Amino acid sequence: MKKFKFKLRSALNYKTIVEAQKQKAYAEAQAKVIEVENKIEYNNREIQGSKNTLVELAQDDLHVKEILSHHRYINSLNASNRKLNEELVPLKKVAEKRRLELIEASKEKKALEKLEESQKATWQEEFDRWEQKQLDEIGLNSKMKEIGRRREEEAEDSGKEDRDA
Repeated sequence: MKKFKFKLRSALNYKTIVEAQKQKAYAEAQAKVIEVENKIEYNNREIQGSKNTLVELAQDDLHVKEILSHHRYINSLNASNRKLNEELVPLKKVAEKRRLELIEASKEKKALEKLEESQKATWQEEFDRWEQKQLDEIGLNSKMKEIGRRREEEAEDSGKEDRDA
């Protein structure tokens, strides 16, 4: 009996490559989202630090230039965050699109893998039946040879007995 061969192996290989490409595309899109989110988080920490400095300055003597400088810095960070948040929206949409594409590619690959498993299980059952049939034939042939030898021996023994008598 022939060895198992999955006829859609090339399609499965292709789906595996597509899935890897989708994983890479999703990872790249997600990395861009994380990069922008990290910038926003950094800006927020800077804003909080600057506000803490303003509170300290307010308790001391009035340092108008420093206070104005911190206010300008906070305003620029807030403006930067607004811009980053505007960039983040389409990046998240792209990342979500890539994630859905990856899920679809994974489903398609998984379907082919399940088909392969099913076909292999069916082949294995057929192979087991074929193998058992072969073993049965070998056993039957052995038994037939043994019966033939016994008959020959019995015939020889009865021939000897007839000659001896």
